[in-house]
Amino acid sequence: MRRSALLFVPVIAVALAVAPACSRPVPPPPPPVAPAKPVTGWTAGNSQHAARVLLDAATSHAWVAAFRQAKGRMPVIAVGDVVDNTGDHLPLDEIQTELGRVLAASDRVLACAQGQVADATLGGAIKLIEAGAGRRLFQVDLRIRDRSNETLWFNGLEIERTEPAPEPTPVVLPVGG
Repeated sequence: MRRSALLFVPVIAVALAVAPACSRPVPPPPPPVAPAKPVTGWTAGNSQHAARVLLDAATSHAWVAAFRQAKGRMPVIAVGDVVDNTGDHLPLDEIQTELGRVLAASDRVLACAQGQVADATLGGAIKLIEAGAGRRLFQVDLRIRDRSNETLWFNGLEIERTEPAPEPTPVVLPVGG
């Protein structure tokens, strides 16, 4: 009996040596690589330029003076939808935020606050146009409409599209090691 018990000692020793290796936690897989931000030729400077130029023209237009004359107060304008017809993945939230910021800074009109009823809504669309010699321009068209959907003001602006640099390819490093 004693000899047979000794035969099990190497088997038990091997099992004890392998068991810790089996119970080691497996490192989690690396997190998935975040999808690349869509590449666009539109910049934050484009948003600022378009908002400043077009809203200066809109708030200097005769409709503002006519509204103030008729109502005895400044018109309240809400920022509505701006539609991306470019296929260029424009940052529409940033564009609308910049339009709202410029409206809020105006001393000729009031930006519509939450819960307030607007007298008019600002909205529009942006498209890409070919300008020859490989140049492409963003055509920014904005309009202000009153509550009856009548256009009070309309204007457009062309902005040069800059070719975006490609995003660098992310490098996935091995975990552990």
